[in-house]
Amino acid sequence: MSAKFIKLRKNQSTLPNEIFLDQSITKLEIISENLELIPDQISKLVNLQFLSLNCKSLISIPEELLKLTKLNYLKIFNSSIDIFPDIEVCSPLTNLFLNNNKLSMIPQSICNLKSLNTVDLSGNQLESIPTAFGNLENLSRLSLERNKLKEIPESIYLLKNLNHLALDGNPLSDSTKLKLQNVFGIWF
Repeated sequence: MSAKFIKLRKNQSTLPNEIFLDQSITKLEIISENLELIPDQISKLVNLQFLSLNCKSLISIPEELLKLTKLNYLKIFNSSIDIFPDIEVCSPLTNLFLNNNKLSMIPQSICNLKSLNTVDLSGNQLESIPTAFGNLENLSRLSLERNKLKEIPESIYLLKNLNHLALDGNPLSDSTKLKLQNVFGIWF
């Protein structure tokens, strides 16, 4: 087991290639102001379980990242990504943090990640979330603050394990607020 912390210099916009040669890495944290892309070689980190990316200029996430079969914690925050790729592999992700990015939509495929128990999508540009969010039976924490949500899908009300739902800073309709108050006891 190995952990790596990488802080790129201000003028540095690429990751060192030697990172991708160390298959013992299980935890990787990257901080950068200029890194725009995560190389496809990320797929070589077959034992990676924890990945945190705080990369202001990051604009794209490679699909290869979501094919890592041991990744259970993914945090991509304070970046410029506006699209999150479809997830085609059944991932063991339990924690997904995509906060303070520029996401305008979330792919329906996230709803196939049955192991998720924490999802943070706060501080994006989301106007809706997938109706199949109710399929996330293990979801206990859902943070959707500071988006553009007017409504939430009916399936959210069916999540039996949900004990934290954060929606502050959204222009929710009065009918949605009333239902949230009745079902979850949330006051606005």
